[in-house]
Amino acid sequence: MIRKGVRLMFGFGVGVCKVCGCIEEHACVTENGPCSWANEDEDLCSACVPVVDFYPQMHFYQCSSCKITFGIDARLEEQSSANCPICLSDVDINDAGSGYVSLTRIPLEQVDHQEDIIGEHEDEAS
Repeated sequence: MIRKGVRLMFGFGVGVCKVCGCIEEHACVTENGPCSWANEDEDLCSACVPVVDFYPQMHFYQCSSCKITFGIDARLEEQSSANCPICLSDVDINDAGSGYVSLTRIPLEQVDHQEDIIGEHEDEAS
C-alpha cells in the first residue's frame, strides 16, 4: 500500500472502501487481522470482498412524497421501473446514488441480551 503522504504528494486521493468506508489509517479488523486493499483502485478492502461477491450493486432512489429510500439491482435496472413501492408513483422519485447493500452483524452479546428480553416477555405473557 502506498502511504497517505506519498499518495497526496503525487496528487492521488486517499483510498476509501466503497462498501464499508474504511481508509488505510482506520482499517477493518477481521479474524485474519486488519484489512488491506483488494484492488489497484484502492476502493475495495479485503474484508468487503465477500460482500461485493454476494450482494449486488444497487441503484438507490428516494420518494419525496413517501419519505422512503428503495433500491433496484443495477444489473436489472434496464428492465425495471423506478416506481415507489409504497405509492407506485414515479413523479416524486429522486436519484440517491449507487452502492452496496449488506447485512449488519449483530454482536453476540447483544443477541444474547435480546434473547433474554424476549424470554422474559414470553414468561410474562404465559
